[in-house]
Amino acid sequence: MRAVKWLASVLLLVGVGFVGWRAYRNAQEAPDAAVEPGTAGQEALPAEGLERARKELRDGDVERAVTFVETAMRSGTYKEMELAGIRAELSPSGGDEVERLIRRGRCEEAQSLYVRLANVGAGAGAREKFTARCVRP
Repeated sequence: MRAVKWLASVLLLVGVGFVGWRAYRNAQEAPDAAVEPGTAGQEALPAEGLERARKELRDGDVERAVTFVETAMRSGTYKEMELAGIRAELSPSGGDEVERLIRRGRCEEAQSLYVRLANVGAGAGAREKFTARCVRP
């Protein structure tokens, strides 16, 4: 019984060692990508960053603006002051869009948008737009 446990331990170590060695070899064989300093992990973030969110906001597309702000927040490359500025711009527009959705009878969409706005810190403008027929989530 003791020999079986020992053999199992040896096989486990060999297996883990092989997986680690293979991962190391794959990393060495991968072509080097030219990455500018300070840009690692930003592939999903458009080069314009928060400017793209502002553009979408100017174009009246609050949903896409929120998506760009969510992406910017996940990237972690923006300072709180930069994010506070876009939140201040997004909050009133988001409130107006929530109000429009409620007036059109699209309560679930309004609630969903409010939750997204609140998650990025821009829900203040939409907070008071809800009614008894469409309650705030």
